[in-house]
Amino acid sequence: MSLFNLNREFEEAHSNFEKAISLDNKNCKFFHAKGLAFQVIFFLFKRVSNFLQEEGKFEEAIENFEKALSIQNDHTPSIYHLGVMYKKIHRNQDALQAFSTVLQIMGEDCLVLKRYLSIINNK
Repeated sequence: MSLFNLNREFEEAHSNFEKAISLDNKNCKFFHAKGLAFQVIFFLFKRVSNFLQEEGKFEEAIENFEKALSIQNDHTPSIYHLGVMYKKIHRNQDALQAFSTVLQIMGEDCLVLKRYLSIINNK
């Protein structure tokens, strides 16, 4: 699949997210899903090359996870993915706070989060 086709499919998905959000802008799952879509695009662009678009897609992922949390502040998938994005841009304090929040909500047996926290704390 070419990057052009991927971008076109992403734009179509983005349009569909916007339509869903316009119908129910209080559903945090719509914003979470949209944030995930931007996160996937960010990582694809990062792997292929340093597209200038990368930064914009990344910021939109963060904005959508934050929007999801403004609707439902304990939505753990959004908190977790926000932490992942913060970690990727070296906003370690923000990542640490996000992952700590998920641990408080989900309990101490979340091994993936413990790993992230140990990486952040050891820099």
